[in-house]
Amino acid sequence: MKKLVAIILLLVVLMVLLVSCTSEQANQEASEEENIGQEAEEVSDNNLPDEPEKEQPPTVEDSRKIVLGQPIAMGDYEITVQNFNLIQDWEGNPLLKITYDWKNNSEDEHMATLVFSFTSYQDGIESELAMKMADDLDLGIGQRNVRSGYGQEGVEDAVLIDPEKPVEIELSEIFSWDDDKWVIELQPGDY
Repeated sequence: MKKLVAIILLLVVLMVLLVSCTSEQANQEASEEENIGQEAEEVSDNNLPDEPEKEQPPTVEDSRKIVLGQPIAMGDYEITVQNFNLIQDWEGNPLLKITYDWKNNSEDEHMATLVFSFTSYQDGIESELAMKMADDLDLGIGQRNVRSGYGQEGVEDAVLIDPEKPVEIELSEIFSWDDDKWVIELQPGDY
C-alpha cells in the first residue's frame, strides 16, 4: 500500500512539475518577445541601443525568508522548518534532509507530501529530481492523512544537492493559486 501511495505521489509531483515548466516557458517566451519589441523601439528612438544592464539575481523579501523554528502561514496550513541535515541516498549521492512540523488548518484532511514542496537551486539552476531512498530518511511520516485542526512533527523530505556549493531552498504549496514562495539560502557547512 505504501508503494502504491509513493508511486501515486511521484506521478502527481511529476505532473505538477510538467505543468509548472510549461507555464514558465510560455511566460518566458512572452517576456522575451516583449523585450525585443521594447529594444527595437529604443534603437529607433535613439539610433544607438543603451548598453544592457547586468541582470541581478532576485532578492528575497525578509518577510519571505525561512527561519528555522519559526512558523510560516501558507494558505490553510502552518509549517515550521526545524533543521537541515546532509545525508546520502542508497547510491551515495548527497541529499539535504529537511525536517519540519506542520498543522492542517483547512476543513479537509491532507497529507504533508501533497501540500508542501521543497525545491533546491544551486548556481541559479534547479537541482535534479532525486529518488529519495536513504536509510536516514522516512518519507512515510508525511504520507499520512492529518485531519483538520491537527498536525505532525518530524516530517521529513529531501532534495539533491552539491554539498560544495551554496544552495537556495524554496518552499511552496503544491496546489495553490498564489505564487507564495519562502526561501532560505544555505552555505556549505550550514547543514
